[in-house]
Amino acid sequence: MALAFALAGCGPVREEVPLTRVCVRPVEADVNAPRFEVDRPVRIIMTSSCRPACDTLVSRECSLTREGDAFTIRGTVVVDAYCRTTPPPVCSKPEVGCETPPLPAGRYTVTDGTHTVTVEIPSAVPLGGVCSALL
Repeated sequence: MALAFALAGCGPVREEVPLTRVCVRPVEADVNAPRFEVDRPVRIIMTSSCRPACDTLVSRECSLTREGDAFTIRGTVVVDAYCRTTPPPVCSKPEVGCETPPLPAGRYTVTDGTHTVTVEIPSAVPLGGVCSALL
């Protein structure tokens, strides 16, 4: 059946998902009062805008570099896109993330080259983490 769809041009289209936002979240946190804690790692995530939930994840890769108090994240998410409705009937937001080593107290910047966020350690964390604006 899948072969018939593929031959008819109805099969999935493999595509790299545009990642449109950078977020920083604690790796482990109290869900009622999340905080960035001293000497704990953080998770740096790149997310996409709304995608059809029928996309199938093929791969995701993340790399993180550090220069002093600045982190640069690079990531890719590749999916097989099965449905093409706008807006999608059910939304998913594929993401890719990397974890830092434990970080001492300080102010850190995170960028993907387009989006930049700054976090303070220690500090409280808003619901969802500290995120760049949506494009």
